[in-house]
Amino acid sequence: MKYYLYKYTNLFLAIIVSVFLFSCNDEPLKISQKNIAASKTIGQKKKFIVMGDHAYPPFEYINDKGIPDGFNIEILKAIAEVMNFDIEIKLDIWSKVVSDLENGNCHILAGMYKTETRTKLFDFSVPHFVATYSIYVRSDSTLSSIEEIYNKTILVQENDVGHEYILENYPNARVITKKDWPDVLMALSKGEGDCALVSTIQGEILKQKYSIKNVKILGGPLYQQKYCMAVRKGNSELLSLLNEGLVVLKNSGKYDEIYEKWFGIYEKKTFFEQKIFWILTLILILFLILIFAINLWNISLHKKIKERTEALNLELAKSNEIKRQLEEALEEASRAEEAATVARIESEKSNEAKSVFLAGVSHELRTPLNGIVGMIQLLEATPLSMEQENLVKMLKHSANNLLRIITDLVDYTRIGSGKFRLEISEVDFDDFLKSIEPIIDMMATEKNLKFTVEKNFSGKRLLMDKDRVAQIIFNLLNNAIKFTSKGSVSLKINYSNFLEIIVADTGIGIPEEKLKDIWTPFVQIQYAGEAKNRGFGLGLSIVRLLVSMMDGEISVQSSVGKGSVFTVKLPIKEKENHEIPLYGENIVKTADENLSYGACRVLIAEDEAVNKLYIERILAKKGFIVDSAINGLEVVEKYKKGTYDVIFMDINMPELDGFEATAQIREFEKISGRKKVPIIAVTAHVYPEDIKKCLAAGMDGYISKPYNIKELLSELQRVSPISEG
Repeated sequence: MKYYLYKYTNLFLAIIVSVFLFSCNDEPLKISQKNIAASKTIGQKKKFIVMGDHAYPPFEYINDKGIPDGFNIEILKAIAEVMNFDIEIKLDIWSKVVSDLENGNCHILAGMYKTETRTKLFDFSVPHFVATYSIYVRSDSTLSSIEEIYNKTILVQENDVGHEYILENYPNARVITKKDWPDVLMALSKGEGDCALVSTIQGEILKQKYSIKNVKILGGPLYQQKYCMAVRKGNSELLSLLNEGLVVLKNSGKYDEIYEKWFGIYEKKTFFEQKIFWILTLILILFLILIFAINLWNISLHKKIKERTEALNLELAKSNEIKRQLEEALEEASRAEEAATVARIESEKSNEAKSVFLAGVSHELRTPLNGIVGMIQLLEATPLSMEQENLVKMLKHSANNLLRIITDLVDYTRIGSGKFRLEISEVDFDDFLKSIEPIIDMMATEKNLKFTVEKNFSGKRLLMDKDRVAQIIFNLLNNAIKFTSKGSVSLKINYSNFLEIIVADTGIGIPEEKLKDIWTPFVQIQYAGEAKNRGFGLGLSIVRLLVSMMDGEISVQSSVGKGSVFTVKLPIKEKENHEIPLYGENIVKTADENLSYGACRVLIAEDEAVNKLYIERILAKKGFIVDSAINGLEVVEKYKKGTYDVIFMDINMPELDGFEATAQIREFEKISGRKKVPIIAVTAHVYPEDIKKCLAAGMDGYISKPYNIKELLSELQRVSPISEG
């Protein structure tokens, strides 16, 4: 009922205001009978083409008989009669009507709102109506006031004054135009746009005509506009006829008669027919009920005062008890919060201690492991019997497994403590895949498995953490090879706005009830056979953590006895010209092992005997002139006295560590003017922050232990390109 009251009250006010403004703003012209007669003479035997909107009731429209009808049409017919000229009326869509008047295809526009913009194109008669425009919204709209429409999608009639008003006053709004008013309201009703700007009278008529029930007016009227007849610019003779004819109609009472015919239906309602009557009736009934209730309340008031007093005393006692309990609860909460803070601090300390401990363990294990890997590589370069080759391969495989376990333990701890960070760089994916494919192929060959790689793209440079993407691929393939005794293992890479990694095997598969356990750290699915109890159960846990850090997805499908398929989707972008410059081109170029390095002097800083022997042998075989030092102080002294082309610097050394030694060498170069010597860090500290620390200390390159010959020579050629000797 509130909605209907609001609707009809708005309509009634709009009509009353229109009539008021019309009568106040444009006082009827005082025209003598002589002028009227002259006008009739001018208009004799003349015929004018009148055009209007075909769907703009009640002003102008085509009625059920297909004849032009409406308030404007009758006004013009009456003017033509009193001013003695003929008219031919044509109704069409509004945009065409305006265009025809502008192009001279008609003489008169039956009705047009007068605006500053339009007065530059057309001349306007005195107003014969003042219309109100309102904002219409759907009944379930979240808009609550007109002020909220400034950036919304607004429906308007094409080329209507409302269209111009929105463009001028709401530049941030998105405007959708329709050819006529029914289309505007029907589109809004069906969910298009946020709101619509419609003439209030037309809106209410069309809602009733087309049974549009889910549309309502938002707030009060948005603005009011004078409604006139329009002619082409400069046609003062025709404009005079229209103005004089309109005055005659007003003075004769004909205008009021036509107005009453078309708008009286919206104004003439008895009080009892209006919704306000029912509202007042309802209010009166409620008021009587209230009076009756007050009387009943007064009758029982004295009795209830006593009961209420007793209840208040009881409530007061309860309130005091609740207050006491609340104070105890707050005190307990404070103690709990303090305990939680202490626990959090202790947890952070524990995580920090664990990280420091594992970092130390990693360093202490990687250092001797580097010696083991180095000796293996030196052995591989010597003549070996078939049995010795097999033993060396097994030794190398064991060393790689040990390195993987160390890496998994440290990575899992760092991720859990929040110290793990992704290092994004540009990667040539073709080169990246070529670098890891031979390693996996060798692992598969050792178990007589067929290994295939498929990729649906080439030539792409992707922005990603190549080490962590490689770790995901290695862990998935290592897991697949481990649990596959025969058949094949495959790697499929797809790219389409994201990187998709699919690893499939023909292994033993995973029972459905065990799938949820494969992601749990330090938990192994128990299998019979050679894969039982191998590793720490961290491989897939780390894969899932890395995928989560990259905002990716991972899924698995498995069938016992048939194999498993792991699918990883990573939101990795393709490199564009304006994104992330390359650090040293960020491409690890494969070392040219055929280069000769004769007369190239190298100073090695390494305090561990086996590691020192390994790097000395490697470089000596490549033709370097090798000198070495066992602590940072000796490195600095030898550099000051000798000449070297490059220095390999260990970090943890007695006397002076690698950072202090580098700082003294760089300071000596500044003072002496000596050319800067390339310094390459060779260390078991492998975290990204360790690399940054080395570069910040003045070093030019970095190699992590354990390393192989190719890695050593590649980094050497990167930081210190040496011509062939």
